[in-house]
Amino acid sequence: MDSKTGAEAALAQAQRRFVAALQQVGGVPLTVESTRSPLAWSSHSLHTQAEHDYEHGKGPTGRTIAQLSVAVYVRDVSRLDDVGAALTGIPELEVHQVSWHVDADNPQWPGVRAAAIQAAIFARVAITR
Repeated sequence: MDSKTGAEAALAQAQRRFVAALQQVGGVPLTVESTRSPLAWSSHSLHTQAEHDYEHGKGPTGRTIAQLSVAVYVRDVSRLDDVGAALTGIPELEVHQVSWHVDADNPQWPGVRAAAIQAAIFARVAITR
């Protein structure tokens, strides 16, 4: 976009598509009440900046970029394919990180943690031999 206002308007439109896509697969905004929901999202860190053409060694392009960081929390792993398909339809969306965590009160967590530690120990032993 050529202006900050235009970039923010385009971002707001992309955010509406993002929210609608997640709602279609049962997602809800992350709140205190929804922390245990099967699928939730949160948005944070909105900023704008001047676009630069670093690839061609040029400076500012005169355009403005607006970015919004979002996080998607999938507690029901069986929904991953649906979430992926829903978000694929949003061309402005760029994935910068995928990570996973296990709730500390999950009854399976001690076994998962023990297996991960054991696998790391065996991997270390195999490397040092």
